Amino acid sequence: MLFDEPTSGLDSESSYQMVSYLKELTKQDRCVISVIHQPSSDLLELFDDLYVLSDGKCMYSGSLHDLIPWFESVGLVCPQYYNRADFVVKLASTSNPDKSKIYQLMYQMESVNKDKPPALLPSEQNRPKGRQYPTSAFNQFITLTRRTTLGTIRNFSLSVLRFVGLIIFSLFMGLIYRDIGKDASNIISNTAFINLSLANIVFVNSVAVILSFPTEASVFLRECRANCFSVAAYYLLQTIRRLYPHDGGQLLLLCDWLLLNRSTGGTGALPRLRARGPADGVVRADLRNLQWVCAFD
Repeated sequence: MLFDEPTSGLDSESSYQMVSYLKELTKQDRCVISVIHQPSSDLLELFDDLYVLSDGKCMYSGSLHDLIPWFESVGLVCPQYYNRADFVVKLASTSNPDKSKIYQLMYQMESVNKDKPPALLPSEQNRPKGRQYPTSAFNQFITLTRRTTLGTIRNFSLSVLRFVGLIIFSLFMGLIYRDIGKDASNIISNTAFINLSLANIVFVNSVAVILSFPTEASVFLRECRANCFSVAAYYLLQTIRRLYPHDGGQLLLLCDWLLLNRSTGGTGALPRLRARGPADGVVRADLRNLQWVCAFD
């Protein structure tokens, strides 16, 4: 159990009761780790082990009873009847004139920690064998899909705005390239339309991911570290999610109707256009494949 300054905002009596309750939890086969800001002598006596930091480095790590002898080993003697907590806080201060001795303590502590055997770290042979995740990949994908769908429903107004924006873009593109399919000499315009359509598909999906992932990153990292789901399941969901109608180029079918159906008199037929080339030969330009490439993701 981890606690970050549980005594903040409490008076001395309430702080003592709080730490005493945490002490009782340790008797129930629980490991309690707590950060205490400037503890009193009574609070300090309730702790079994200490981990003291200064400038982000360890000054002392060990039992409470070995605290003062450790500092005395480098000439930092605690005055008699002086609060050990205040003494340690004073030593850890950045304005302490005995900073060189503090650095010596840090170096000694690093050496001690390096010499300790990694008894608490399980070896590869002793680690439990089995699945890394408590559920299958299929269940992970289904759960993520359900959660993503609920998030989309809650942000329904955003989906509507994106859908309307794509409709406006499709109409705009269709009107610009309207009736370009009547003459094979407009093949460059057809190619430009296809390139713009494909670029729109790529950038619409890319911008959606760039804008949404930073807000989901903290939750994603926390749940991945807790082995709630795998990165592969999340990536697969996000890939399939971009195939939704409001995220891609399906609306370009509207452009295709303006581009093709108008040029054939509303019959829907795709004519085979003819144009004379430089060698007086007949160049046949079948635009059927070109037009329908831009209609789908």
